[in-house]
Amino acid sequence: MGLKRQYAVKGEICDILALNETRQLVILELKNTEDRYIVQQLTRYYDNLLDEKPFPEQIDYSQ
Repeated sequence: MGLKRQYAVKGEICDILALNETRQLVILELKNTEDRYIVQQLTRYYDNLLDEKPFPEQIDYSQ
């Protein structure tokens, strides 16, 4: 399930935030060219989202 597009967290923008069937957070980053730093980028987004914990009524952060 899609949750939010272009979500800003700590000065960075996540392309798509979504949830899986168990309300676990899924971060999708769209690229039109190869990017060898995508894992580091997603890790930063994930850490920032865990710090801020947006949408707590929809996301199960214990997973």
